[in-house]
Amino acid sequence: MIFCIDKPDKCEISSRTCEIRGWCTVPSFGSGRVRLEIDGIPAPFTCMRRPDVEEAYPGETAQGFVLQLDLTYYMRAIQDSALVLKIIAGETEEAEVKFRVSREALGLCMAVACGL
Repeated sequence: MIFCIDKPDKCEISSRTCEIRGWCTVPSFGSGRVRLEIDGIPAPFTCMRRPDVEEAYPGETAQGFVLQLDLTYYMRAIQDSALVLKIIAGETEEAEVKFRVSREALGLCMAVACGL
């Protein structure tokens, strides 16, 4: 599987809410489905076509994704200021992307969790 995170830049999350945009190639066998998970929990996302990627990688099928992320719901998944997103393509292909979560974003999440 080939994958790329287009946004956020440098995989750095600096606010409580953010948008993660990216794409991955999908195997032609099996379900051909893409799933995203954070800490083993499915992360809902929107699929999008990526003809630019399919043109750059002839013979590959590409699936784009947009994930609207609210870190407040994933606080327990943040370890050492990092959040790991698992990309699962088809039945067997997996990749993990580590996002750095800023101190400011963590502080905002804590404030919301405490009702401040």
